[in-house]
Amino acid sequence: MTGGAGFIGSHLVEQLLHDGFSVHVVDDLSSGSLENLGGAVEREALRVTVGSVATPEVAQRALDDADVVFHLAGVVGVRRLASEPLDVMQANLRCTEVVLQAAADRGVSVLTTSSSEVYGDGPVPFQEDAPVVPGVTEGLRGGYACAKAMGEWLASAHAAQSGLPVIVARLFNTVGPRQAGDHGMVLPRFVQQALQGDPLTVYGEGAQTRCFAHVREVARALVGLAQSTSVPGRVVNVGSAVESSVSELAATVIDVAGSRSEIQRVPFHDVFPRGFVDPPRRVPALDRLRAANGWVPEAGLRELVEDVVSAARAAFDAAGARVGSASPATLVVGQDGAASAQKKMPGVLANAGHRNGGRNPHPRSPIAQLLGCLATDGRHLANEDRPDRRPTPAGWTSPIQSRGTLSPPNNSPKRGAARARAAPWQGPGRLRRSCAPLLCMIRPMRSSCRTPKNRRMNLLKGLRRSARRAVQLDPSSGTESRQP
Repeated sequence: MTGGAGFIGSHLVEQLLHDGFSVHVVDDLSSGSLENLGGAVEREALRVTVGSVATPEVAQRALDDADVVFHLAGVVGVRRLASEPLDVMQANLRCTEVVLQAAADRGVSVLTTSSSEVYGDGPVPFQEDAPVVPGVTEGLRGGYACAKAMGEWLASAHAAQSGLPVIVARLFNTVGPRQAGDHGMVLPRFVQQALQGDPLTVYGEGAQTRCFAHVREVARALVGLAQSTSVPGRVVNVGSAVESSVSELAATVIDVAGSRSEIQRVPFHDVFPRGFVDPPRRVPALDRLRAANGWVPEAGLRELVEDVVSAARAAFDAAGARVGSASPATLVVGQDGAASAQKKMPGVLANAGHRNGGRNPHPRSPIAQLLGCLATDGRHLANEDRPDRRPTPAGWTSPIQSRGTLSPPNNSPKRGAARARAAPWQGPGRLRRSCAPLLCMIRPMRSSCRTPKNRRMNLLKGLRRSARRAVQLDPSSGTESRQP
């Protein structure tokens, strides 16, 4: 499964494992996360490779012992498309091209996922055999739709030329736990705003309608399609036919969350570039899906919102309760910045290396996830001697291991010098490379004070609040040594 650490992919992994299958996930973690697989990584039947299937060698190795390929890897999100259109189009097309070629070379069946975006503003309900209407070439949204449509044509060409068994699943608006709102996903964005008491921003008048399907039902539907004998070589819509407006969704979120937030309508052109259109309706025809599986997703809007709100609240509650919990996979960062997942728990594989050589890591890259773990663990360790804070368990060591010294960003020579003076434990030779240090990544807030003395004082206060000590293990004695 490509993209198996993502939102839909992680739920599909759980469904396949529940049904008794062995799964090999390949994901570069550019938008997914190993945390999405937290409950499944303990299973012997799961393997995870951190890498990009856009690299032919990675795709070829992953398919060596595969019986079927679920291709979900891709870049999604309306905001991401508006800000990085070239990367989005090229990534989606390249991944599909490489995976299909690797599957054709080995004769492995493929279920590839496409998008309802290919229908554009065509007539509803959208029929699978209707012409695609992605839009004009001057519009960015049409570029994403064309990349997805081209992936479908590549799949059909492989099926016609080499006899490759291929199923194309056109996914509609899929929602549920683990979905992030970073790139314009509407439901998680609404839930986050409601729980924080912020206004729910509705683009336009909110009269546009969508059919929201629960991710768990979508995962079941994809597994059923892969086992069906009636759909190979065909396109199948996968989603729900229950239509709801965006305004209705926002009102339901406020009601379920018990929030006092208001609905704030924002003109569409204030958020997205000129010419970026939003289809007024998007309703799938589900006859083929019902014929293949005998059922279709039909979870109601309120049930969907309740699940997402519950998951968001649970995530907030658990945000500070990760002290001493072993990570599913130990991330090892080498001097070249490459990250890999060591086989610490059953079935977790490693094959890493990330773009930019570890410099300026992607916000969701393995390096960025590592820094997030360091900051979280560091906050708890800094408070271990405080009676009013949760103590660090005896004998606990950080799941993060480092082969090099990680230091905070140094954007200014003056600020960098002040940070070095205030944090002598970061100096050369103070941390042994052979041990497993826990580095407290501190990023002090920029002070509004104008004098260097006040800036240094605020910097020192921030350091004392954030990291009281640097804790490391002495390899010779196995005990903790502390430096102020």
